[in-house]
Order: sequence, then structure tokens, then C-alpha cells
Amino acid sequence: MQRRIWWATWPGALALGALSLVLVGVTAISLLLVAVLPAADVSGTDLVVVNGPAVGRRVVYGLLGVAFLAVPVAVVVVARKMWLGWLLVLLVASVAILGVVLWTAGII
Repeated sequence: MQRRIWWATWPGALALGALSLVLVGVTAISLLLVAVLPAADVSGTDLVVVNGPAVGRRVVYGLLGVAFLAVPVAVVVVARKMWLGWLLVLLVASVAILGVVLWTAGII
């Protein structure tokens, strides 16, 4: 019986999927919260109406948040099929997605 590479076994593939979920989950949760929650820029007694993102932008944020949650699933599937090139592409994409949300939040 031939041994599988560590990242192609179920524990390895699930660990890489969990890593990707941690990286992408921050972005997906923040996008879904922006899409669902109302704007909270009203302060004190100013009585100034502050508009949040437009409806179209909220829909796009919601769709992107759900789409980003498919990346960890794709990581597990690609790892189990032993496609190292696509696995590396998806892991780099997970890091890039996290980097974009950290940049837009002003953290980096």
C-alpha cells in the first residue's frame, strides 16, 4: 500500500482547511456584518442621519462574504486530490484575502 503525502491525508487536509478558515473567516465575518448591520455613526443628540453603504454595496459585501467561505472547502478538496500547485494558490489567496481586509481596516 502506498503512503499518502501528509497534506493529502484527512488530518492534514482538514488542518490546512482550518488554517484557511481562520485566515478567510475574519474577512467573511466582517463583510457579512457590514452587509447586515445598520450604520452606527449617529452620535448623541446631533440628530443627523448618517447613511451606511448603499444597498448594492451591501449585497456585494454579503455575496463576497459567502463566497470567501468556500475557499477553505476548496483547500480541503484540492489537498485530498494531491494537487499541490492549486493548494498553494488557495493558501496564498487566503493570506491575500486576510491582507486586503486588514489593509482596508487600516491595520496594515
